[in-house]
Amino acid sequence: MSIYNLQVENSIKNIGEKEYRKIWGEDPFKNLFTSWEYLSILEESNCIGQETGWTINFFTFRKNGQIKIVAPCFLKFHSYGEYVFDWAWAEAYHRSGVQYYPKLLFASPFTPISGARLLGLSNSTEIDIFRSGIEKWCRENSLPTAHMLFCHEKEISVFEKKEWLTRKTVQFHWRNMSYECFNDFLGSLQQKKRKKIKSERKKISEKNIVCRVLNGDQIRIDHLEFLYRCYRKTYANHFSTPYLNEIFFNLLYYKLQHNLVISIAYTSDDRAIASSLAILENINGEKTLFGRYWGAIEDIPFLHFEVAYYSLIEWSILHEVKNFEGGAQGEHKLARGFEPVVSTSIHWICNENYREAIQESLVEENVFMENYLHSLKARSAYISQRN
Repeated sequence: MSIYNLQVENSIKNIGEKEYRKIWGEDPFKNLFTSWEYLSILEESNCIGQETGWTINFFTFRKNGQIKIVAPCFLKFHSYGEYVFDWAWAEAYHRSGVQYYPKLLFASPFTPISGARLLGLSNSTEIDIFRSGIEKWCRENSLPTAHMLFCHEKEISVFEKKEWLTRKTVQFHWRNMSYECFNDFLGSLQQKKRKKIKSERKKISEKNIVCRVLNGDQIRIDHLEFLYRCYRKTYANHFSTPYLNEIFFNLLYYKLQHNLVISIAYTSDDRAIASSLAILENINGEKTLFGRYWGAIEDIPFLHFEVAYYSLIEWSILHEVKNFEGGAQGEHKLARGFEPVVSTSIHWICNENYREAIQESLVEENVFMENYLHSLKARSAYISQRN
């Protein structure tokens, strides 16, 4: 008879680097945003932790003493930095005088990128036992809800059978169809879209602004310092507080430099005025670029599109990058060659009455999302419909 054990760790370091890397490395659906390096950077920089409302609550799941699952998880005391919006749910609880926070959240902080949330080579039976243990843990600790954001089908297929509610959102991704150059990509677009992109790039060029895309050892620490300055400016423009600090960006340089891709816009006198950051990773044999942050110290029309999209698409074609994930939201990406992709999150609601009410609203929301997806595909920028 197998013995299963669920344990909580309040630091990734308590799991142990060697053991964490082993479990993470075995999972075919992992990505860098649940890696030891990335999560330890978030922890060391204090971007996650009790003070920011992201109390570290990692789970390890053992079978007969051997770790089968490691799950990055947090006790959340708010809903910021998640990109799946449950503010309306929290407000409904509040109006009824019922606690919504803290909630249990399985996610990579501040990262709307899909991938495995229960890391390891576990089978569906083990995942289901883990699910049952999580629900029991939530009840014992008076947590009203648990959420798994941007998760993989291996989790969805098990959890949705046991009263976890599914929620769909739409993102925009670009796919390299073996283009030889940027003009080759433009040739696959409808004339109106092609003309629009050419016009936007021309207006940037006429201002003598040039983008330089850097990767790996081409990147210096001062590039990260400028990137952080731009990132902070983006939040200041919206009168909000940035989730990430300068220490985070410095640690990215020292620990993940080879994965970084930075696009920087320069004026004719070689003055940097804008930048964007993407993360490059090999996912199951395909190079994938994940667009993350952008900002500018000068407000120039169309600069955002050049720095965050066009320069990176051009670089991706040159370096045979197959996929470029543009991140959450941003319907404007559709006209610029990005295509809609569905991502899924799953949610456990302890209270039966609230669960039924939320399930009813999600049925309507998911139908809306399905119709929205069809609408987006019908407005594709491409000449021919693509799968």
